[in-house]
Amino acid sequence: MIAAIEINGETLVIRPAKDIRPEQEHFSSAEWQKKEAEADGDIAEGRVIGPFHDVADALEALKGAKV
Repeated sequence: MIAAIEINGETLVIRPAKDIRPEQEHFSSAEWQKKEAEADGDIAEGRVIGPFHDVADALEALKGAKV
């Protein structure tokens, strides 16, 4: 999808349209992306618990988790 086409001298500039649905825009925010990077770092460093076989296992792990 093209948002704008400009001719600047001998240069043709084509600007793409923003292709993000309004209800999905928060996923592109700087705050969200920062938190995603933190989560990726936690996963890479093994600072996560799980996976779990069932809810009972997950609850038991959460009871003993250090936060």
